[in-house]
Amino acid sequence: MISPAGLFAHIPLDPTAVASPWEWGWTAIGSLATGLAAIVTAITAVFIYFQTKETAKAASAGQHSAEAANEALTLTRAQQRQTLFIAAEALKTRIDATMPSVRVIADESIIWEPQFPGEFLDSPNWNVPAGSEFNLPADGKQQILIQVSVSIWNEGPGMAHLRFNHPITNGNETLTTADLPEGQGLEEYTYSVQCSVDEWAKIYQERRQGAENSGFSFEVTSVHPMDTGAVDLTRVGFGGTLIEPVPEKTGAWRLLLTPGTSDDFPGVGTEPTERTYFVSRAGGRRLPDYTLEETDPGQDSEIL
Repeated sequence: MISPAGLFAHIPLDPTAVASPWEWGWTAIGSLATGLAAIVTAITAVFIYFQTKETAKAASAGQHSAEAANEALTLTRAQQRQTLFIAAEALKTRIDATMPSVRVIADESIIWEPQFPGEFLDSPNWNVPAGSEFNLPADGKQQILIQVSVSIWNEGPGMAHLRFNHPITNGNETLTTADLPEGQGLEEYTYSVQCSVDEWAKIYQERRQGAENSGFSFEVTSVHPMDTGAVDLTRVGFGGTLIEPVPEKTGAWRLLLTPGTSDDFPGVGTEPTERTYFVSRAGGRRLPDYTLEETDPGQDSEIL
């Protein structure tokens, strides 16, 4: 009987010729795992690609939606402002139809009669003698005035309720307010422009530096009788001075010698009337100034 050892004694033993079953099983499993990992990686890459593409589409769609929403909001606000503009214009038209038209006429030809004011409230003024001289600073506080003629007419419709920032007089009465019926006027009234010698000299010097007027103005305010109404403001500007330096005499000033030809001779001019509209005068609520050209949609609109 041949033993198992003798049976295989003639076969050479090469340990590398045949791998053990265990080694063959792990190698196959490793290869299979590697292949599956590669497949999973590929599938994942494809999934990420399509997911990224869909995300980009969603982001683009969201951006377009936001732009469309902004455009719609801009259009809505523009339409709202146009509506407010139309409403405001309609209210202005209604106010204009009932607001009296007040015409202020100032006499540009000033009568050359500078005066010293009276010492007391009821005492009369007296004329400044031609060629009068004043020494600064000694005479700096001396007051000199000149009167300007003005006429005011109410061209209607209705009663005009007037206020003046400086009193006007016709010699018989002095007014700071007036209720002027339609078609009537205040004729041959005057108001006074009064300054000290120091102030008249300062105006002369400022004019040499390019200033055009002294900053004095006579103002007529016309008030609409209704709470929802308007206020008109008409200004009569005054420019020029009454005195000039005396040549070669330091600190000496004199009344203008040739007022009709001097560039510093006083002059007046009436400015265009400014009309301010109110939703409520009592409440101080002005009518907003809407324009069709306004393009700022982010500005809050006030409701009338």
